[in-house]
Amino acid sequence: MSETTPAPNPPGWIVNPTSAEGLNWFALRVTPQHEKAVFRELIDLAANPFCPVAARWVRLASGGKAKRKVRRQYALLATYVFIGFDDAPDFSVVDDVAAIRGFVCFDSQEREPSTIRREQIQSLMDRQARGVFDTPDWEANTQRETISYRAGDKVRVDLPGQSDQVFEVMRVRNAKHILRGLGLLGKEEITVSDPRRMELVTER
Repeated sequence: MSETTPAPNPPGWIVNPTSAEGLNWFALRVTPQHEKAVFRELIDLAANPFCPVAARWVRLASGGKAKRKVRRQYALLATYVFIGFDDAPDFSVVDDVAAIRGFVCFDSQEREPSTIRREQIQSLMDRQARGVFDTPDWEANTQRETISYRAGDKVRVDLPGQSDQVFEVMRVRNAKHILRGLGLLGKEEITVSDPRRMELVTER
């Protein structure tokens, strides 16, 4: 397999449904950075989740060798995952997933979660299937080579042997980025010399 032809579906790759028909869809609020994990847990519970994702190309260095090109998925809607139920929904299924904080919309009269329009869910599914949200190979490389980071930026970092983690840029010194861990990483600090290992996750 060549450097530019990675496996079409790497381990852990999310495969979303392509049709919203036949189900009533609800929005779930989840813990930040746990969208894909929630999707997988709901699949294990035989539920019908939908986690919109965007695919991007990144280059990773390994042991000083030539950088290899890989595809990564990122949740498109931070802190949101959708779930579909039939006409007799069992809302209790979400209670078994710790990272789910609850339903987003409620019917004030029925005091139950309210649905998202099926047409909206189908539109998201269709656009994702067409690759509308994905970053082209050449564009990803250009962005990684030209972007500069500054103190206060929130960035996602490729860490060997770990899932992508989010850090805050504390300072930049001699082209080295001093980062502080967020969330589960507490106050851990790391230094990143190659900015192409980082991706901006906050708007300026």
